[in-house]
Amino acid sequence: MALKVKIVLLNMSPSEILEANIAKHAEKLYGMHPALTECAATVDMQSHRAQGNEYAVRLELHAAGEGYVVSRVENQDAYVAIRDAFDAAHKQLTAAKREPRRDSSQREVG
Repeated sequence: MALKVKIVLLNMSPSEILEANIAKHAEKLYGMHPALTECAATVDMQSHRAQGNEYAVRLELHAAGEGYVVSRVENQDAYVAIRDAFDAAHKQLTAAKREPRRDSSQREVG
């Protein structure tokens, strides 16, 4: 099954290069986590008068019926913020694989 990637750029001009970079990271993440079905990436450029521009990245992922969110990874370099957000997503998905799933019918006895 193919990965659905949705990219939203806020408060900035459209950038094919930035969108290609996000798509590349999403495909790499899909290669490591084939259960991934959707990836929505939002990049928001925020202007700060004293410090210049800062980019905030938010990822919403869906894998195996579960939803995951990486929110507000910020950096003055958009590409670094994107890389860091996808690194955090990889860590979340890897941790979710390791944790045993618990049904609501399972109870801790102790």
